[in-house]
Amino acid sequence: MAPQAPPPLDIGDIAPRFTFPRQDGGEPFDSQADTVAGKPIILAIAPDAATAPVAQLLAAAGDIEASGAHAIAMTRRGGAPVALVDDGGQASAFFAGGKGPGTVVIGRNGHVLALYRDEPETQIARALQLVQALAAVAQPKPAERQAPVLIVPNVFTPADCKRLMTVYNMDGNVFVEPGHGV
Repeated sequence: MAPQAPPPLDIGDIAPRFTFPRQDGGEPFDSQADTVAGKPIILAIAPDAATAPVAQLLAAAGDIEASGAHAIAMTRRGGAPVALVDDGGQASAFFAGGKGPGTVVIGRNGHVLALYRDEPETQIARALQLVQALAAVAQPKPAERQAPVLIVPNVFTPADCKRLMTVYNMDGNVFVEPGHGV
């Protein structure tokens, strides 16, 4: 029995790692390589380079790269200078649902942000608009280092501190009603 193909991706799904050979024979493209990680990917999938999404992707590649994203064309028959080769049509079935040309936008975190399977003439324009909107949003930055304990000086008098320490030493971490105990 032949293994079943995974169901097509949907918006919000985590895009799996994919590796495909390059048309020019260069090193295979790896979607999780260091050169790709942390940047959005616009992936146009079509049977050949003459199909609208791939042709538009090639025309808009400069704008896509300027917005901080990667522009990738995937074709079965080649003919595009930045194309990956989808010999068996697995990428087309998985990313585009096997329904003709499609464009997928994968976010910085690896989640599918958009799937464009309709109107091939506008797929790249819509994907570029989304990526540019993402670029306009502030980039995430690491949280500042926080002190592990909040120190507020002079809240309790020395006598109050001594009393609290005595209560703790006698009762441990058991709650004591105010006015009861020591």
